[in-house]
Amino acid sequence: MGRYLDVAFVSSGAFLVLFVILSFTGKDARIIGLLSAISAFCIGVLINAFIKKAKKRQARKKRSMSQKKVKALIYADEKDALNAVYGLLTKKYRLHSERLDAGCLLFNEGAKEIRYALVVLRKYKISPDDLLAVWREIRRKHLADRILFAVPGKSDPDVKLMPIKLTNPDVQILEKSRLIKLARKHDLEISVPQAEKRVRFLYRIKSFINRKRALRYIACALLLTLNYIFFGKMLYLIFASVLAFAAVFSLLSQSQYEFLSD
Repeated sequence: MGRYLDVAFVSSGAFLVLFVILSFTGKDARIIGLLSAISAFCIGVLINAFIKKAKKRQARKKRSMSQKKVKALIYADEKDALNAVYGLLTKKYRLHSERLDAGCLLFNEGAKEIRYALVVLRKYKISPDDLLAVWREIRRKHLADRILFAVPGKSDPDVKLMPIKLTNPDVQILEKSRLIKLARKHDLEISVPQAEKRVRFLYRIKSFINRKRALRYIACALLLTLNYIFFGKMLYLIFASVLAFAAVFSLLSQSQYEFLSD
């Protein structure tokens, strides 16, 4: 709803500005109003497409960053990984009395004071043996009532059966998909190595030449041509010619290949 209100506000403002500017040409007010309305509508369509695409790009960027942060847990130090996952959990659950002990982070939950042991399995792929070894050690020391295994990597299918097989202490698994979902909603505070990003100039130019954009270019070119016919400004014709050439190249481009970013 907010996006449509923004588009309506920009379109109405563009109509008012264009109507005032074109009124100095001395043309008929009905023609000026019609051209201003058509131009404002085209501007509104472009603004709506830009906002919609910007929101999708932002959502993709946030999802990608969440996945990178969860993957970074595999390569992080044990203490940093435990603190990062615990900090993420505290944003949703009432946890307190945290302390590090024997490679795990111990804490209590809620008024019942349930003792938990958080363990981050920092491996690319885990097996039931990885859980079993930790479970035996925590059981031997009586450190917790429940063990929460955070799995930032892949896991064997049998891992999902471990909460049923292992009791006293009970076992809970925080899978990769749930970690990513939590990281998207709440920020996972862990550093991610930033790779050097190269700007692909030719790719950016080619992304504007495809059949999906051809109709937009044609519509804008026709609108600018009408402005040239009514007002005789050569600048309108120049921009119309550029958009017409872009539309021709777009129509001649290969339709079976598209860009994922479109």
